Amino acid sequence: MCIRDRYVRSVYYDNKYVEFVQDQIQKYHRYSQLINYNAGEINPEAINTALAQYNDILLMLISEYNRLKADAHDVEVEYQIWWDDKFTSMRRQLNPPDIVASKWLSKSEIESETRAQYSKEYREWQDKLFQAQQKKAFLGQLLDSWKKMDSILITISTNLRAEMRSLSLDNRLMYKKEELASSSTPIRREKIIKK
Repeated sequence: MCIRDRYVRSVYYDNKYVEFVQDQIQKYHRYSQLINYNAGEINPEAINTALAQYNDILLMLISEYNRLKADAHDVEVEYQIWWDDKFTSMRRQLNPPDIVASKWLSKSEIESETRAQYSKEYREWQDKLFQAQQKKAFLGQLLDSWKKMDSILITISTNLRAEMRSLSLDNRLMYKKEELASSSTPIRREKIIKK
């Protein structure tokens, strides 16, 4: 295989992986968008929606992660079956039963010869294994990140409630001051006499 073919294949697999990553990020990005950048604030409805949807998204991520984990396992099993078949046939070819066992090639020599003989297929299997492992690892990181989102949402929600309570108290105090200032009746003050 020439260098150009390897480059084309690696770009192809890299593009498929990049597309996968971008799709996953776009899918879950909208659920984590809480800030209204035009107003520079976090909308209380956005927090409530995010809290309400958090568990559904977590379950989707868990199921998708487990699906990719199963896919990666299937690829590994298929590869191992392919490898065992090729290795066994190569061992029979290189170590025929009619020669003395002391003259047989070692396992590492047989593995090297098998990889050389089936280099194209071996490379394709390694690419498949790598892609499956990378997808699983990426979704695992996305899942871990989403689990951290739980504490972020709760903190933001708690801060928002405290701020709203504070604003409500400030509004009530302002209303009382305005009411007192606009009142036309004088405030009656009584003198307290001590006996």
